[in-house]
Amino acid sequence: MSLYLLTFVLAFESDRWYPRLPFAIAAGVLAPAACALVNAGVGVALWVQLAGYLAALFVLCMVCHGENFISTRPGTLGAWTARIDRMMGAQLATKPAASGPKRAEVAGSSPRSTCGA
Repeated sequence: MSLYLLTFVLAFESDRWYPRLPFAIAAGVLAPAACALVNAGVGVALWVQLAGYLAALFVLCMVCHGENFISTRPGTLGAWTARIDRMMGAQLATKPAASGPKRAEVAGSSPRSTCGA
């Protein structure tokens, strides 16, 4: 969990922590390597498995955080505020409530009760 949070902090702190090309190459190498470690099972030393899994986790989390945030970061404060407001549902407060059709407008229903008729 701490490695995941470290990648979160690094990716969101500055553009300099996420150079796209080196992380893309490392992800292309480490993801299959981690799968190979899973298939190798107990034939590989524990420290090698742990190092491989943690390296793959770090690189793949950096790629995910970097691609989802850095490439879509808005340039102005107004755009940033608009996105935050949209995520928080600010327009829901100003939007009128949608009401469904009235009972008489529903197809096949009548305003009178049909019990015992």
